Amino acid sequence: MVTHKVPDLPTCLEENHSLGESSTSCKEVLNTNDTKMSEVSKVMTKADIKPKSMHRAKIWSDDVENLYRFQQAGYRDEVEYKQVKQVDKDRIINLVVGGLTTLLLVVTLISAFVFPQLPPKPVNVFFAFCISLCCISAGILIYWYRQGDLEPKFRNLIYYILFSIVMLCICANLYFHEVGK
Repeated sequence: MVTHKVPDLPTCLEENHSLGESSTSCKEVLNTNDTKMSEVSKVMTKADIKPKSMHRAKIWSDDVENLYRFQQAGYRDEVEYKQVKQVDKDRIINLVVGGLTTLLLVVTLISAFVFPQLPPKPVNVFFAFCISLCCISAGILIYWYRQGDLEPKFRNLIYYILFSIVMLCICANLYFHEVGK
């Protein structure tokens, strides 16, 4: 009976030697890993990025911590992560949604205090205050998400809350300007 010795992943990545006939090759072990590694290798071959050297950290810092986390997730560094996950596209979407929501909120707050006449109606101010409270909770969720404390599935919840705030701002502005009377 022949037993096959399967090398572990760190051995495959660190050592550069040929294995015996009765053992499994490093390429076979790497091919059996999760899909993250295959996504990373596809991008690496497209970008034709080759490692040139390696430097070990002398002290543990925030930068070293971040690089360690990327490497544990199967990426070389932040640049490779952004290439695979297309983070820039998500950032543009986030900026557009956030900018639109902020613009509508500012217009709503100004409208609450200025329209239909000065001094402002207490109902309008109260309506704007309630919308502002919703924005505070959304802002806290966004802050936690950007810090990495929330899972990616919370992004859809944040989009839903921002959509709700936009709809509230539209309703408030329609009410303030007495549209439909």
